[in-house]
Amino acid sequence: MKKFSWPDRTNEYWRRASFLKPPQDFKISDISPVEKWEILPDFNTHISFSNGNLIDQDLKEGVSIKSINPNDSLSRPGSIPGGEPWNQWTISNGNVYQIDIDDTFPENEPLVIREKICPSGKISSNYFFCNIKKNINLSIYYLIEGSGEGFHSGGFTIVLDSSSNLKLMHIQDISKKTDARFNWEIKNNKKTNSEWNLAALGGRSVRHECRLELQKESNSSLKGVYVPYDGQRHEFQTQQDHKEGDSTSDLLLKGAVGSGSRGIFQGMINIRPEAQKSNAYQTNRNLSLSRNARIETIPGLEIEANDVKCSHGATVSKIDPYSLFYLSSRGIEKNEAAKLLAEGFFYEVSDNFPKEIRSVVNESINKRLLEAF
Repeated sequence: MKKFSWPDRTNEYWRRASFLKPPQDFKISDISPVEKWEILPDFNTHISFSNGNLIDQDLKEGVSIKSINPNDSLSRPGSIPGGEPWNQWTISNGNVYQIDIDDTFPENEPLVIREKICPSGKISSNYFFCNIKKNINLSIYYLIEGSGEGFHSGGFTIVLDSSSNLKLMHIQDISKKTDARFNWEIKNNKKTNSEWNLAALGGRSVRHECRLELQKESNSSLKGVYVPYDGQRHEFQTQQDHKEGDSTSDLLLKGAVGSGSRGIFQGMINIRPEAQKSNAYQTNRNLSLSRNARIETIPGLEIEANDVKCSHGATVSKIDPYSLFYLSSRGIEKNEAAKLLAEGFFYEVSDNFPKEIRSVVNESINKRLLEAF
């Protein structure tokens, strides 16, 4: 099989982003599996990965997983413009798996997929495709955690067959010493609904490429939070790609950027010529928690149909001084008041997580806010 080389600077399609480079030794990590879970440690896990390797599976009826030939997978992920060289490298140099879910999987419990990333100065890489068959109502918890210093490139493509519904609860909390690039996407076929809730918390310099693809009469949403602090940099490049009409997409990303950190957002809504009567919304809201925090936000629309509803918006603001004064006047110490206001800023997203995951997300946000203040 052809091994694609790591993209060079000429492949960098967005000049505000710093170019991500893997370690100089360029060796794929072969570290032994690590099975100690920090996120929801007492929660039953169905599929587990460590540094891109499948290490465990406790599959319920209706779920199967297999390793597949990367050669047959290179063209399967969609690509945010400019992202194809990274997808090719990730798939050709890592492990690729396929997960299939049919209608015998129980609707009253989630499918839990865990991934541990511990590259220890090297590189880890993997990608998985998840196929959800017709007429299924499914919840997936995808929990990524890690430790150590290194580089990771990975992602997933989830495909919904007609008349299926998905709720994806997704936490990324890798080590603050790990650089990473993720390509994540959900493809909605006819008459499907997907709800994606994302907490992107870990990593040193991280690029998140998030893509929603919509066919006729489908609906898809992505709501996410990110809290870079202490020198972290989080980049989000998103695409809501309406291939056919009568479809709806909604994207809301909220970030709070701490001292010496950077938050970057570039979003694009694509309405193709055949996507008449589509509705699309895109919002990015940010809190600047320090004078030396840096935030850049660039929403975009590319509309090739004439009977659509599209809107986008972006804001960068500081903690409201009047609200801060009010809380301080009630005897709440200033830093604690600022933390409370920042917490409230995220509730619109964090409340969408189920109870057991919401507590993990809120605890992680609070920890980062305490360090930011």
